[in-house]
Formats: sequence, structure tokens, C-alpha cells
Amino acid sequence: MDLNDVKTVGVVGAGTMGSGIAQILAEEGFTVHLFDETYEKAAEGKEKIAKRFKKILEKQQDKDKDKLFHAAATMNGFLMSIGVHDMTNSAFIKKPQLFIEAVFENLSVKQTIFRKLDRFADKDAILATNTSSISIKKICEGLPRERKEKIIGMHFMNPPYILKLLELVKSEYTSDETYGIIRELAKRLNREPILTSMDRPGFLCNRILIPSILEALRTLEENVGNIEDIDSSVKTGVAGAMDILKLGDLIGWDVVLDITNILYKAYGSRYEPPRILHHLVQEGFLGRKVKRR
Repeated sequence: MDLNDVKTVGVVGAGTMGSGIAQILAEEGFTVHLFDETYEKAAEGKEKIAKRFKKILEKQQDKDKDKLFHAAATMNGFLMSIGVHDMTNSAFIKKPQLFIEAVFENLSVKQTIFRKLDRFADKDAILATNTSSISIKKICEGLPRERKEKIIGMHFMNPPYILKLLELVKSEYTSDETYGIIRELAKRLNREPILTSMDRPGFLCNRILIPSILEALRTLEENVGNIEDIDSSVKTGVAGAMDILKLGDLIGWDVVLDITNILYKAYGSRYEPPRILHHLVQEGFLGRKVKRR
């Protein structure tokens, strides 16, 4: 199997990350099946993509529109499933050669999805996870060795239709063939840079990023500076590409807390979440996605 054999991709999870990943796959001409717990959630994900395509088309020059019109047409080929739980009974679904799981950071949920994918997917299909912090080895626990060789981490940055960095994560089981196919796919999706990380909690990006966000929260909590000055200190003074607190707001404070807890459990006190982070999540201030500040 090589990348030319990958014609259809199943994206499991139609939220912010899943719909974004589905979008960039559609833009490159892949047939995409978008799965979620219910048809309604999958349809919401498809609607998000349709709205983004509309905005992009309105801004593009004529010479750039052909590719986008093709991508929009590909959107009409999206197949909405009633839910992941019905996957094994959906005989009418043309089985993808690649699945990308993009649900929230919960080990048990991801393990359940991968067990179902193992039963449904063809033996040669590659199963990727968009996890940003959970060990690939743990996600594929209990699966046959032959399947584990086909499992890899594909950690897209949020939002994936804007940010180009992609982190590939190999477990001790991931085969060279699987890694090679996914790296070629990353190049086709115009990801840059493409990183490769060992399978450790948090991988490369979040091991470096999360402490910066946590320290920014602590300086806010301790009244060292206001939000604007804290963000400016990173963006203009530390070669940051984005205001650090705005980045946390974009990621979602609940997601930041989930990742932090995983890192805290793995590495100890340097990743201990500050009180303000717990407060934000408990009070429902989860960031841009809930439009509550």
C-alpha cells in the first residue's frame, strides 16, 4: 500500500478539529466520510466547512477558484453516518483506506473508537489519531500487533485549515510503511513544517507550549501584568506568532486543562495547573468556541 491507494478518508469527530481536517482533505480531492455520535453532529460539522468555503470563495481571486470549487463539490460527496456506533452495521459505506480520529482528549473514548475502527476497517487501512497529548501506545492497547503497526499520531494544529504545522507521532509499533505513507500525505496537504515526535505524553509541541500558557496564566493570576501586556510580551518579545493567552482561548481552556492534567500526571509539578485555569473551566469560560469572555 502507498499514498496512491488512499482515495477515501474517514474523519471521526466533526467538531472544530475534525471538520477542519476534513476540509483540508476535501481541498486536496479526497472523498471524505465525516462521522460523529449522531447524524446531527456530523451535519453540523459539514455546515461549518460549507460556511468556511463560502467565505474563502468570496475572498479568492478568479485564478484560485477552480481548486476551491472542486473542493466544494467534493463536500457534496461527504457521507454522514448516524453514528460511530453504527459503523459496523453500515454496509453501504465504502470503507476508507485511512481513518483520522479527532475527538476530545479522553483516553477511554479514544480506545473505544479505535476498537470499533479495528473491527470495521480493512486490515490494510491506516488508523491515525489527532491526539495532542495522549500516548499512541495507550490508545491502541489491546489491539492486535498487526493493527498497531498501522496506527500513528497525526497532530494537526488548531485551526488546521490555517496553521500548517503537523506533528507525526510514532509508537514503538508504528511501521516504517505507515509512517512513510502519512508523511507523504502531510506533504500533499501542504503541511509545513512536518515534525516527528517520539511517543511521550504531550509529544514535542505541547511539552513546550503548555508551560508557556500556564506561566502566562500565573502572571495574570498574580497581577504581574494585564492580558494585553502579557500577550504582547510573548508576541513581540519572545518571537511568538500569536498572543499567548489568545492562543489558549483559541485552543479552549477545557482542552488546555485536559492536556495539562495529562502532562502533570506524567511529569510532575512543573505542569501543575494554576487555580485560574480550574476557575475558567468550572465557570464555563472555555474560550472562543463558546463566545463567553
